[in-house]
Amino acid sequence: MNDGRNWILGACLLILSGCVHNPESKANDGVLDLRAWQPDQEPRVSLDGEWRFRSGLDRGAAGDELQTMPVPSFIDPGNHSAGVYSLDIELPENPGPLGLALPRIGTAYRLYVNDLLVSQVGEPAIRSQESVPQYRTRVVPLPGAVRLHLDLEFSNHEHRKGGIWNHIWIGPLNELQVWRDSRVAFEIFLVGALTIMGLYHLGLWLLRRNEGSPLYFAIVTLLIAVLTLANGQHLLTLFWPTIPWEMGVKLDFLSVILTPLFFGMYMRALYPEELHRSALRIVQAFALVLAIGVLLFTARYYTYWLPYIEIAIAGASLYFIYVIARSLLHGRDGALIFLLGLLALVLTVANDILDELGLIDSVPLVGAGLFAFLFSQSFLLSRRFAHAFKTSERLASELADSEKKYRRLVEGSNEIIFSLNHEGRFVTINRAVLERLGYRPAELQGRPLAEFLYDGEEGRSFLSRELFSQKLEELRTGNRAIEFRAEFRTRYDQSYELDVHLEKVELEDSQLILGRATSAPEDRLAGFCESDHQTYAINNNIVTADLLSRRITANLVGRLPADELTGVRFGVREMLVNAIEHGNLAISFEEKSAATEKGELPQLLLSRQRDARYRNRRVRVEHRIDDRMVEFVIADEGAGFDHAGMLARARETEADSHSDLLHGRGIRMTLRLFDEVEYNKTGNRVRLRKTLKMPAPR
Repeated sequence: MNDGRNWILGACLLILSGCVHNPESKANDGVLDLRAWQPDQEPRVSLDGEWRFRSGLDRGAAGDELQTMPVPSFIDPGNHSAGVYSLDIELPENPGPLGLALPRIGTAYRLYVNDLLVSQVGEPAIRSQESVPQYRTRVVPLPGAVRLHLDLEFSNHEHRKGGIWNHIWIGPLNELQVWRDSRVAFEIFLVGALTIMGLYHLGLWLLRRNEGSPLYFAIVTLLIAVLTLANGQHLLTLFWPTIPWEMGVKLDFLSVILTPLFFGMYMRALYPEELHRSALRIVQAFALVLAIGVLLFTARYYTYWLPYIEIAIAGASLYFIYVIARSLLHGRDGALIFLLGLLALVLTVANDILDELGLIDSVPLVGAGLFAFLFSQSFLLSRRFAHAFKTSERLASELADSEKKYRRLVEGSNEIIFSLNHEGRFVTINRAVLERLGYRPAELQGRPLAEFLYDGEEGRSFLSRELFSQKLEELRTGNRAIEFRAEFRTRYDQSYELDVHLEKVELEDSQLILGRATSAPEDRLAGFCESDHQTYAINNNIVTADLLSRRITANLVGRLPADELTGVRFGVREMLVNAIEHGNLAISFEEKSAATEKGELPQLLLSRQRDARYRNRRVRVEHRIDDRMVEFVIADEGAGFDHAGMLARARETEADSHSDLLHGRGIRMTLRLFDEVEYNKTGNRVRLRKTLKMPAPR
């Protein structure tokens, strides 16, 4: 499929001038006179010209059927599906051992020289059922005579191109063998280089899949490697002698059709602003339709599409050249390298075409031009990757500098800055923890944060750790960030209150919790309060309940021991949460249990908070303090509950384990923390009282 390949390799034929053509002898009416030929000065002579031709495979048929046929040219099987070419050659005296370099001949043939069979490829036959097509190039020796008579029987029932459609060369046998071997060696080198180049760029793409150009270039080079195997010296049969002829032709056509498709995708990846997506879609659609047709039909049909394929490839090639020109005008990176490689390819294609037309005397250069073009593209991609690598190195250096600055900021901060894994264990923590709690950062890494919560009296540690566990679960299942206040244990077993902010960060394959702990701001006047009376009406937000529990217990600083103050604050919070969840939002114990087990409690709370039946309800809180006692009255707008039965069960199970403190056991803890716990008749209002152990400061 040389015509298709020439269209791929360059659609612009440059008109070259100033080339000198050395005239060659041509066959005339089936006779080629080479008596003046000097093999030592002209090692090869083509057998081009007029050969005698007759239809059928009978070499001894009557002369009336003889006609002349130009060689090289192809014969449509609709005109002659089988025939015999004949040529008489007059040779000089003592030419030495001679041979013929035979190209691919469509699609099966037998060659007789002086009635001696010297070559057969495939099985020519009149009937298509008996014909066996095959392609193969070879060099065969000739008998030692000064006059040669050639009869070439051929048949073609499978391809649009039959007969002798390539040059046949005569020359010294050794010279021809060396010449063919050199062409085979070059094509093997070209195929090997293209394959290595393709696999190399495929490897680059596997390492960096966000960049598509190496993948498309790899496919283009591998397709051209297949195209080279199926043309020229037809290496396909050298590497795979038993390959079916039809499969070889399909590979040839598919490589021609698909190369522009992936080349367009390659150019689109390099120059997306110059190559319009709609134009690429047209190329892709046309190529895919043709490729499917090649797969579904036999060569007898799809080889007739070749002129249309060539026109389409020529149009696509001209558009690609236009894209490169625009890219160069716009100053795109690598456009000049691309254009220089393309220019080398076009010039070598022009050289080969003009040589085949007999307008110049040259050697085939298209392989070298193709390699130069692909090498330029490989260099272009390598340059882009080198630039990307340098950019990556620069960004990595900047990131390292930024990390150093960040570490200096973090390590120099007065706040405790840390990170936790999904289990709540420290991953990192800065040196501020040494100043605040007395621990070195290395002592805390890998240990759970809950381990360092203050446990001043029996049961306190459990209370704080359960509160932290609840907050951590909220972070895992719903909220992206949470805040709470907790007391931490210092190295010297003292309490240190901190405000904690936790924020969830999603990584590629895990979660990380970033945290910040700051010293809790103290109301320095709270300890001087002798009496106070406050009332609040809050919404159904749990965070609001948290904040209010801190606010209305702030005046107890200095009036209760630190551990009892934390317990009172916790008890008030639990009663506020119960009033919201079980009172205003009418969430039953069973509903909360099921939602908690499924991790859907935040969603349940949100749905009830938005429900028109509950969203306008309020929790009213009254707070009194004097020099002897503190009182909290918490009332919700719900239907109430069986508080008498609950209180009785709570007193009976007071000694039970704490495994379910924050769900259903808040009342039992409140009974232990407060001196008096009284509910109204319906159970939607509770009064909490506690005697103050220390008088107000004077």
